[in-house]
This record gives sequence, structure tokens and C-alpha cells, in this order.
Amino acid sequence: MTRQVSLAETLGRALDAMRDRAPSMYRALSAQLHIAATRLSVDDETVPLRSDGASIALDDGRAPFSVHVRSDRGTLLDVAAGRVDLVSAVLGDRLFVSGDVASLVALERAAALFVSWATCSPAAWPLFHRYRDDEGER
Repeated sequence: MTRQVSLAETLGRALDAMRDRAPSMYRALSAQLHIAATRLSVDDETVPLRSDGASIALDDGRAPFSVHVRSDRGTLLDVAAGRVDLVSAVLGDRLFVSGDVASLVALERAAALFVSWATCSPAAWPLFHRYRDDEGER
């Protein structure tokens, strides 16, 4: 059985909901991701995140990235739920990041903004629950 719910779909829908329901937070997130073009690899899926400073795109991934993040589904959901912060996940070897210092600082700020929205937004949790509950291949 293959996964039915992709990271790209979940993240895309979450970003759309954030843009529609919390535009000021979305703009702040866009500004941070403009500094930290990110390649997010979770299990066997890679999602490129890039911003022009005003909007966020899940792009084709061909342009260079300033940050690469690698982790697993459980850790990503723990970070999104605020159960573990980004720095603790890195220090606990649950999440691996590489990039220049300015980009990593921007990524940490972007993650904090996203988690702040996600933990309070009724729009976010149905998306994350669906992603969490999709067991996929075992």
C-alpha cells in the first residue's frame, strides 16, 4: 500500500489555510523563507519550499537551496504540534539540518511562526491528523 496523503499536499493545504486565515503570519513566514529556501525531506518524500518574500511556493526544486532539512513523519508532526521545538529535535538527532548560519536562523524563525499558527488553528489539525493517520507502506 502506498501513501495516500503526501507531505506536499498537507503542507500546501496548510500554507493555503494560513494565508487565508492568518495573512500577517503568512507574510512573516514568507519573509523568513525568502532568506531560507528549504529542501524538506521526510521519509522518502522531498518538498522544496521557496518564497519571493510575499508568497510561498512548493517549487520544482531545481534552483539552489540554502537549507536542507531531513527527518521522519513522526518528528515533523511532533514539531508541528509544538511537542518538540526545532532546536531540541536537532540536538536529539531526530531532525538533521544543513545550511549557512543566516538561513538556519531564518528557518528556526519560520518554524516558530508555523508552529504558533498550527497549534492554534482549527484549520491545521484536520490536515495534520490525516497526514499522521495515513500509515502508508510498512
